[in-house]
Amino acid sequence: MANLGDSGAKYPHHLSGGMRQRVALARALVGDTQVLLLDEPFAALDDLTRTQLHLELLDMQSRTGATILLVTHNIFEAVFLSGRVVVMGEKPGRILDEVKIDLNYPRLLKMIGDPEFGRLVSQVQELLAEGWGDNYGK
Repeated sequence: MANLGDSGAKYPHHLSGGMRQRVALARALVGDTQVLLLDEPFAALDDLTRTQLHLELLDMQSRTGATILLVTHNIFEAVFLSGRVVVMGEKPGRILDEVKIDLNYPRLLKMIGDPEFGRLVSQVQELLAEGWGDNYGK
């Protein structure tokens, strides 16, 4: 399920960053996991590996039915992976609003160019600009 191929015999220090993330996701889903908490799981990865893991995470979620709570600073990632995005502000940390993501499943990379995807990204960005003020580049 994690697309690890023939890497099962390798030691962890011989795996790439992307392979290590795949192992971590697979390990987290072992044992009929119902809720998966992810805090910036793709932040240290290159764009190609990040995109591959986005698709693999969506596939794993579809297969297992697990609920996933993802913390990310990447707006595109949040919109692409989520059914809803909860936008938080700073000092004090608080929920600014929630954006419902009504994009079809399965999520396909081509939807990133869709006007509706762009509208949702803009909606999240506008909330962040309101909630973070001068610190967000207003």
